[in-house]
Amino acid sequence: MCNQINKMSVGDDGGRSLKMLICLLLILCCVIIYGQLHQFDFLRYDEEQYVTKNAIVQSGLTWEGIKWAFTATEAGFWQPLVWLSHMLDCQVYGLKPAGHHLTNLILHMANTIILFLVLSTMTGSIAKSGIMAGLFAVHPLHVETVAWIADRKDLMCTFFALLCLGCYAKYVVKQTSWRFTLVIFTFLLSLMSKPALVALPIVLMFFDYWPLKRFDGFNMGILWRSLTEKSIMIILILPVIAMTFYAEARVEALPSLTAFPWESRMSNILNNYVGYLWKTVYPIDLAVFYPQPETRSLITDITAALFIIAVTIMAAVYIKKRPYLGCGWCWYVFLLLPMSGIVQVGSHVMADRYTYVPLVGIFLATVWYVDELIDRYYKENKLVSIGVVLAALGFLMVLSFKQTGYWRDTETLFRHAVKVTRNNYLAHNNLGAVLMEKGKTYEAIDHYQEAIKAKPNFTLSYVNLGNALVTAGQIEEGIRCYRQALDREPNNYTAARNLADALFKNRDYAEAILLYMELLPKMNQDAGLYNNLGVALAMNGRLEQAVGYLERAIALNPGDKLARANLQLLADKIRSGREQ
Repeated sequence: MCNQINKMSVGDDGGRSLKMLICLLLILCCVIIYGQLHQFDFLRYDEEQYVTKNAIVQSGLTWEGIKWAFTATEAGFWQPLVWLSHMLDCQVYGLKPAGHHLTNLILHMANTIILFLVLSTMTGSIAKSGIMAGLFAVHPLHVETVAWIADRKDLMCTFFALLCLGCYAKYVVKQTSWRFTLVIFTFLLSLMSKPALVALPIVLMFFDYWPLKRFDGFNMGILWRSLTEKSIMIILILPVIAMTFYAEARVEALPSLTAFPWESRMSNILNNYVGYLWKTVYPIDLAVFYPQPETRSLITDITAALFIIAVTIMAAVYIKKRPYLGCGWCWYVFLLLPMSGIVQVGSHVMADRYTYVPLVGIFLATVWYVDELIDRYYKENKLVSIGVVLAALGFLMVLSFKQTGYWRDTETLFRHAVKVTRNNYLAHNNLGAVLMEKGKTYEAIDHYQEAIKAKPNFTLSYVNLGNALVTAGQIEEGIRCYRQALDREPNNYTAARNLADALFKNRDYAEAILLYMELLPKMNQDAGLYNNLGVALAMNGRLEQAVGYLERAIALNPGDKLARANLQLLADKIRSGREQ
């Protein structure tokens, strides 16, 4: 089918016209799916750290901000270009979410167009490259990356990686030092956005075989030159990997081998490689967060391993006859590897955003193989074939449009996650937090309890449930939750502080005083803590001692009217006692 379409474009002018038409159609598809983003709000899920509660980012592009961007390890990554992009958004749009969403959409459209142009140039097939880029543009698994402002890093990392691929293709045609410098530069920019595509040099080796056919007329000189080029790129990777591990460790996002042993990691790797393929074919019930499985099946792990081995062997066997299968499969395997679970980051088992680049390999292998089958078996039914392809893309667009709608706001996002997944403790907890903000305390309590039921050792849910119960007037039950949180995490200062406050409200001043005293060295800039401690001491009859803490509260926060009122009442009480 696609070969026939390509034959319709005669000469460079015809090829350019067809490419321009396909680019416009790809942009139109993206706008149809993601045009609704301009109505969406910021999410209370990582976007606070990246934008809405980040004072440095909100200040826009300043020298101080630029210096911070290149030294910060917040959010567990060294990603200076991402921080700069968010600063630029704040400079241009302020805190209007529509503008931030627009930047994500523009980046996705740019990635789609670059992917199409690079592959059509490499392979010489405009139509097949267009269909493949269409899959990239409209697949539901890519919704998370586009709709989530906090995932700007994947969009930017991909943008520079695809530019690197394009520069590399031009370099292979004419191998000059300037062109190779551009390859290195764009690869470095990709790493400075997110160190996800560290395996790109390996993938370029396979692209040397096909579609660039660099090894045709093979000799050792060509192989040595190719290996030298990739070695230079790999050298750039090493410090970025070290920086990433340091950043992840700082935010405690890397579970230990004790908490997450190798057998669990290997199980995740095997099942994720197959699981992402299944979601590619059946992109239903997608969620923002997938919890770790409750149980692991050895049979499932072995089946997944056998499937991966079988596909790898098939790709190797057909490497000469159908090189696109091996190239596509290696793209998928190597570029997914850092996100497969081999390095466990966070507590999720998988994430839709991890497929944004790796699926390009699957799309490539699928489109080229299906085109071969159509040319072989359905040559006389090309219009039907074209109709099937367009219907498939249209169906994916409908699913993506619907999936995008779930990212409208935080409540909608986590309600959907709770609906389509089982025992999703994080979704229940985060939904509870949103409901608390909206004053739906009793509904929030239900979700916090579900979170604890799904993961009994999730300390945050005990703290949040305690907060909700205290708000609902069930102070004794709230105190019990805070104690359970501290049993699981003795150094959780938030739980300890909230417990002290709850004891204070419950008029258990003696224990509240002890807790406040223990917290003072860790929270010595908390004016509220000094105020509560002062009042608790006063209520416990230790009036003279209470004065000092109330004065400290006012010193830390001169505008604290409550502390000033409490100090005045205490002074009056002391004066009255002396007069008597």
